[in-house]
Amino acid sequence: MTDSEDEAGEVPLQFKKPFSSGLRNRKPIEFAPATEDVPAAPAKPRLTLPKGYLSNAYSKLAKSDPSTPVCDVCKEPITEATATAHNLSIVHQISLPVTHPPLAIDRKSKGFSLMAKHGWDPEERKGLGAKGMEGRAYPVKAVPKHDTVGLGVKLDKVDGGRVKKLQNMNAKQAQKHSREEKRRAQKLHDEFYRNDEVNKYLSDLR
Repeated sequence: MTDSEDEAGEVPLQFKKPFSSGLRNRKPIEFAPATEDVPAAPAKPRLTLPKGYLSNAYSKLAKSDPSTPVCDVCKEPITEATATAHNLSIVHQISLPVTHPPLAIDRKSKGFSLMAKHGWDPEERKGLGAKGMEGRAYPVKAVPKHDTVGLGVKLDKVDGGRVKKLQNMNAKQAQKHSREEKRRAQKLHDEFYRNDEVNKYLSDLR
């Protein structure tokens, strides 16, 4: 430790100079004036992956050797080692005509035969009608009809679909209900199996 440091440490705190006492005597800092903003050059638009691939392919086509064979489908020079590699390239695949998968429709169905009879072609994926006003593109799906009522008939719900609750009857009410059931059954039996000639013969015997 030097003598100056010892002396500085022995000076009481109230007699020490403030830390910023020497900053006022320093020279001011001269700042450089701000320059005008120079417009930046416009950035090149970023191409998507397919467009970038096509631009590279077209640039190669412009610089390609005229002796390089050209594909008949995509009109691009065949630079790949084999024809299979060129056929699997993106440019060649994009240039291929669109092929639709076969329809999963029963060609023996009645709807299919009716639409084909009126000029519908299942391979064109278009409906019947004038151009731009095509209708149904697929046959109507048949739905089984399990009830025995006619077409358009609406069945009414019994009592609004409510289920009647069973009522408890005493002995007298049960006997009365039984007599009414027997009388109703006998009346129904007479209406179906009654013979006037037999009744006349039995009345004569009486």
